[in-house]
Amino acid sequence: MKPIDDAPLVISSYGDMASRPRFRDNVDPTAHEPADILAEYHFPDEVACGLSVCHQGHKFGVLIVTKDDIETNIGNKCGAIHFPEQFDTIRKSFTVRRQRAAHMDVIGEYRAKRDDYEAIIDVLWSEERGARWALGCAKAYREQCPQSVKDKLFAMAKSGDWSLYIEKRVKKDDATGLGFRRDELFEQERVGELRGGNAFKMSARDILKPLRDKMREYDQIVDPSQLTAYQRRQWAQFARSIPVTLEDARVIGEAARVLYTRENLSQLLKVVRDQTDARGVRAFIDAVGRVELSVQRHAG
Repeated sequence: MKPIDDAPLVISSYGDMASRPRFRDNVDPTAHEPADILAEYHFPDEVACGLSVCHQGHKFGVLIVTKDDIETNIGNKCGAIHFPEQFDTIRKSFTVRRQRAAHMDVIGEYRAKRDDYEAIIDVLWSEERGARWALGCAKAYREQCPQSVKDKLFAMAKSGDWSLYIEKRVKKDDATGLGFRRDELFEQERVGELRGGNAFKMSARDILKPLRDKMREYDQIVDPSQLTAYQRRQWAQFARSIPVTLEDARVIGEAARVLYTRENLSQLLKVVRDQTDARGVRAFIDAVGRVELSVQRHAG
């Protein structure tokens, strides 16, 4: 008998097995050596094991084919008990075929949806105040925002706290009445919160470009069945990740729309220390305003 190289069968009921032409429900394990596992099954009710030395009821098992082309169902434990030398090998072979079939199914589904994914990427990129606009705003931030403000924003991003504080001078007597403690001359006062700050850490473009590049890389593969098991697994994992990746891009895009508004960014003026930094923040805010006009002209 030739080794089986196709996908495992789908077995939904005992009748699916019993109706197969080569199926037998009373097979002597000493007279018939197993060649492959054809399918795995899980039933709500017990069915009798097809081995003549067993016939015990079980809900979980496998459909096997013997080397002389007889098929029967056996409980999973029965395989290890009655075919100790062969069962581990055919179990591993079945697992490989099952994984291969699952990966090929995912890849096939991805190929059917690939153009839809491309369309979603196009929308996220070019929609009003979308990823292309946010990329321009990020450029304005890099080029116009004062370094002292960038340092402050970097520290906020690291902590995950986007609250804005200023240092306020206070006077507090110490417990001993000996004067004022130097470390109590200032305290922080919260003056606002920068909304959408996560868009400083990552842009939708940072998500969408690698996604599109990887999609185009897989476009070059004509026959996925010729890939190695590792390559198919990597492709399947990538395909499964796309909906989550697109949602991540959408979320970071929403954050950018909240972040890059004049009202929101103007809060930074509350925490700058000198006029030079204040002018730099205003220049940054004005540059963000010009990005939208530039994108509109480009789209027109």
